[in-house]
Amino acid sequence: MASPPLLRVFVVGCSRGGTTVTQRLIAERLNLLTLPETRFFVSLIGNTDRRMFPTTHRPQGGMQALRMNIRNALGLSSGLEWRNAEMIPAPRRRKWSPVARIAQDFQTGMDHLAQEAQAAGWLEKTPMHVHYTAEIAAHLKDAWFIHVIREAEDNIASIWDAAQKYADPWPIVYDRIERAVDNWNASIADSADMVGQPRHLFVRYSSLTANPTMVLDQIAQTIEQDMGQAIGQVATDRAAQPGQMRRAAELTSARDQAWKGAATSGQVTPAASKWDSALTPEEQTQAAALIQPLPVALETAMRPFDLTAAEAAS
Repeated sequence: MASPPLLRVFVVGCSRGGTTVTQRLIAERLNLLTLPETRFFVSLIGNTDRRMFPTTHRPQGGMQALRMNIRNALGLSSGLEWRNAEMIPAPRRRKWSPVARIAQDFQTGMDHLAQEAQAAGWLEKTPMHVHYTAEIAAHLKDAWFIHVIREAEDNIASIWDAAQKYADPWPIVYDRIERAVDNWNASIADSADMVGQPRHLFVRYSSLTANPTMVLDQIAQTIEQDMGQAIGQVATDRAAQPGQMRRAAELTSARDQAWKGAATSGQVTPAASKWDSALTPEEQTQAAALIQPLPVALETAMRPFDLTAAEAAS
């Protein structure tokens, strides 16, 4: 009897938007192998600053921009994609190999890890991949994307708080409040662009944390209906052996553990807003003037999960 197909999931969203908590919850619920952020497609395709910060991106040298444009036009990799993904067993092809071939190497390596762990599939969580979902979907045609949407003020304040508290790259990447807002706006816009595309789900972080069990069940049921098989049965068939699946504390790299400890603690609690504590009144005014409203299509796409959480609370 043939084995069921592996489930491949990407969790994406704005930085500090609740993606780490979502990663842990979904991986546990669906019996998926997961691992620290690979930033794989960010490094593979490049052009990160302009995607994350469309209105506040930094000047780029003429030759650097020309090389990147030529490489992107030819569909060639950056050569940097494996620097955060050494744990994935896949061929290390020469620099500037075709993007399509490198993406297939990534999938093959992740599939191998999942099969070795006897998991139902795998989950990759890199928030910045929200700016690359169209390319990822083009190369991994059966992949699922869970977009995590956190409220603007809460998310922006959390980014700004991290920039004040933690070591580089936080204070370098987010050197002014406008950059934090720009990243949130860009993340929301890129999520909204995927509304209506197959295998893209949009979950409000506050709804997930309000009733994780029911929201996770709804996510599982949606995927099951599309795949035509029960994920719970897949999890039973491929029950992970003791020690093979990663513990929650192993979902972060050593450099990220200082600011992700709470997300991997095992508890699910709605995050307190840092809008008043992390931002000065002047910064609040600046940020509020730049925040773009959630697109109606995105609000509509999140509504089924919002209703589930609200019904559970009533």
